[in-house]
Amino acid sequence: MKYRYFAALAVFLLPGRIALADEADWDARLQRAAALKTEAAQRQRAADAEFERRRLVCQAKFLVNDCINEARDEQLGVRQASRAQEREADEMERQVKREQLAARQAQATADAEEKARNLAQREQEIAARDQADAARRDEIVARKARQAEAGARRSAEREAAHRRKVEAHARKLAEAEARAAARAARQ
Repeated sequence: MKYRYFAALAVFLLPGRIALADEADWDARLQRAAALKTEAAQRQRAADAEFERRRLVCQAKFLVNDCINEARDEQLGVRQASRAQEREADEMERQVKREQLAARQAQATADAEEKARNLAQREQEIAARDQADAARRDEIVARKARQAEAGARRSAEREAAHRRKVEAHARKLAEAEARAAARAARQ
């Protein structure tokens, strides 16, 4: 149970990454569990071999069944102790796996929160960029509208100037014709 406290503490102290100390602790406990299982299996094999040896020895005795039962009782005692050791190793492995799962879930939660923060920041940056682009487009449209207005004004001024020239030329021609008609009338 003390491992659960340390794992939870490490998960909350280092929410960004799984603590290396936890990984080392997990590896050490998993190795210890594997060693306990191996030791339990060896003790069971040794107990089975001892039982078989004693069973053969018991065959030479007068009270064979009592001797075999005694050997079997010792074998069962060793087997029960070995199974208890295996259960302890299994519980140790399960505890490590629960802690690893909790750490992965905490990491996933932290990553999701970071992703959400980054997404919100990116959305703000995109909105700001879109707003700047829209302002730039509006400025370009306004500049082009001003240029078009200035072009239309220049065109109107050129047309007005051309009309004045044409009118002035027409007046000069009319005056010249009037002078010519007056000269022709005087002659």
